[in-house]
Amino acid sequence: MKINFDEYKIVLSIIETEEGLEYLAEYREFDFCCGGGKTADEAIKEARENLEIYIAEMQDLGKDIPEPIRELNYSGKLTFRLSKSMHKKATECAEREGISLNAFIAEAVSEKVGNTSLNYVLSKLDVAVERFTAAIYLTKAVVDTAVTFNRSTAQTINQFGYGSLPQFKLN
Repeated sequence: MKINFDEYKIVLSIIETEEGLEYLAEYREFDFCCGGGKTADEAIKEARENLEIYIAEMQDLGKDIPEPIRELNYSGKLTFRLSKSMHKKATECAEREGISLNAFIAEAVSEKVGNTSLNYVLSKLDVAVERFTAAIYLTKAVVDTAVTFNRSTAQTINQFGYGSLPQFKLN
């Protein structure tokens, strides 16, 4: 199946790290398929490279490739109703901030969307960390079993010599 990578839209965010502000470019269709960098171009380039790898792996595993999310035309206008008391409280908050009610509501929505996006990324990161931790514990158990087996084999060899070990013929 031929994939047109350009059909997948990148969501670009600015995040604060220990080194300062950096860019995060991510694809909504794919969990954890993203890229980062000091510039938007670096983040987008890394995200694109990761998308190509991600899709190749999905194809190798026989997994379905998500279709690109199609954008709808949004006017930017939104009409909704508030209770009279909420309308009053929101207007008072906007006045204290020295901004219009429209700007106040846009800021509130922006803040909520930003927090929701961050919480989504953090929840996905939690799942990845849990899986990684489980893989480490599983790997440790396998290594511990192999070490125990090797010690036991070494003790048998030291105690009885090679002749006491069963001899196997390979066909």
